Amino acid sequence: MTIPNSLYRTATMLCCAMVFVTHNEYVLAGDLFIGKFASETPENWGPGKLGEIEVNVVRKDDKYILSVFHDGNFKFDIEALPCNLDIRGYLKPLPGETSALCDSSRRKNIFVYSQNGIKDPMADIYRTKGIENPRMDMDYKAQYYGYIQWSVWGFRKVQ
Repeated sequence: MTIPNSLYRTATMLCCAMVFVTHNEYVLAGDLFIGKFASETPENWGPGKLGEIEVNVVRKDDKYILSVFHDGNFKFDIEALPCNLDIRGYLKPLPGETSALCDSSRRKNIFVYSQNGIKDPMADIYRTKGIENPRMDMDYKAQYYGYIQWSVWGFRKVQ
């Protein structure tokens, strides 16, 4: 039995592609951090209107470049690397997959993915002080959070 050349070539290319992908975690087009992100509204820990802050993330070699815009005006770039999630009081992910990018110069989390969102950082403070939480939901549902120079906000992937 002979295998047609076209089928043999297709099978060979498929095997090579599978080997390449399994040895390079950054090859996948579905990289969580590559894309365009718009800041959320206050209901999901945003600064105000949807998209007031925009972050465009691209890969450059083994690093990521985050380009930050405010109301459509370019502000600055940040060079980042994949890193361990540094859980802080204001950023406690709910159970699920989490990933983080860190500023390559200061090594602190600047962009975080949390599959199921994060806990409302004020919920415990309100509870311990006996104050009614003005939020009905004790969690923020956005999957992305960015520490962008002056504050932490929720983001949604738009492209």
